[in-house]
Amino acid sequence: MTLLTFLGTADYKQTTYILDGQRHTSKYCPAAVAHFHRPDTTLVVVTQKAKEMHFEALADEIANITRPIPVPIPNGKSEDELWQIFNALTKYVSEGDDLIVDITNGFRSLPFLSFLAIAFLRLARRVRVQRILYGAWEARNDSNESPIFDLTPFLTLLDWTIAADRFTRFSDASDLASLLREGVPPGPVMGKDLQAREVGNALKAAAGAMETVSLAMRLTRPLEVMTAAAKLTRTLEQVNPLVKRSAPPFAALAEQVRQAYAPLALSDKPLNETNLEDNLRIQFDLIGRYLEQGQIVQAMTLAREWLVSLLVVHFNVGPLTDHKATREPIEFALSNMAAKSKGKVPRHTTPFDTLLQQLSVSKELGKLWDEMTQIRNDIAHVGMNLTPCPAHRLRQRAEDILPRLQTAWATLQSTTSS
Repeated sequence: MTLLTFLGTADYKQTTYILDGQRHTSKYCPAAVAHFHRPDTTLVVVTQKAKEMHFEALADEIANITRPIPVPIPNGKSEDELWQIFNALTKYVSEGDDLIVDITNGFRSLPFLSFLAIAFLRLARRVRVQRILYGAWEARNDSNESPIFDLTPFLTLLDWTIAADRFTRFSDASDLASLLREGVPPGPVMGKDLQAREVGNALKAAAGAMETVSLAMRLTRPLEVMTAAAKLTRTLEQVNPLVKRSAPPFAALAEQVRQAYAPLALSDKPLNETNLEDNLRIQFDLIGRYLEQGQIVQAMTLAREWLVSLLVVHFNVGPLTDHKATREPIEFALSNMAAKSKGKVPRHTTPFDTLLQQLSVSKELGKLWDEMTQIRNDIAHVGMNLTPCPAHRLRQRAEDILPRLQTAWATLQSTTSS
């Protein structure tokens, strides 16, 4: 275990530092922390002047319990020197180390830089941050006892922020759900304490709802997305008062998550005949969301099916999910229209050929169907052919499809309303 701490040039005063019921009297908070946690190594970040004033005294006080090592840094009077400080903070910490950080005597921007360095080390070096501590000398009592505050929970704010961002922007709920489940009280506690049980169930419900909508998004299940998003928004509204007690960061982020998924929410019966237009709108919005997230495979898979759904609703010919009775015949009709646009003879005859030909946008729909089929097939064959479309071109072709679909939809809507 390594202790990372700081010394400045202040005239430090003796006090009795208190942490977790432990007490140690010293004018150096790092000495108290070292006595409490017994690290193998103590890295003491010092400028040259701070080293001359305090390092030897601190080293003498803790040498029998840890190995003090000075970490020299410049004064931080320029951006270049600030980067030198950041590099110094990360240079001496080993891969996978257990780290305790004492920021009591950090001066100027050092506490801020140390937090950034800690975040970097956790990712780049797999460092496990055990605690971040601050000796509050200014909060000492009449007996000259100074509490040491544990700031570690505030480091998790970064974790919560990143996890919420991943969920709202990329539909990945794994990190956010994991953080929520970390707050679930142990089973024995939930078994005996009704309040703990309520909090635990609330956290698990929120995590489960997010995982459900995340999986449905990733596997391109739009109908499941709608019901899962509806459940998620309801769950967040219900559990937020309870979640505030054990996961305050999520309580602050819950509204952001709710707003991100509310537009995708539909009732528990998204195929109800009264909300098919809403169903189409949400699916179309979902295509756009996939494209924004760079999930081209999901976007094109859904876009091709959405066009079929659009015609099922427009022709009012039956259930949206009946493949044999409605979807497959419409797919054949679209393929026929695409073949005619290329001067080819259609392979199939369907009851929908005439209905499709009567639409003012029939030729454009045939072209769209053909292009989306090409894109989908190119993606499905993962480039394993003699002339694969480059990835950047596939993305551009997919993005060009969306406004054309929207125009065709608007034309159909205006035709229906007139």
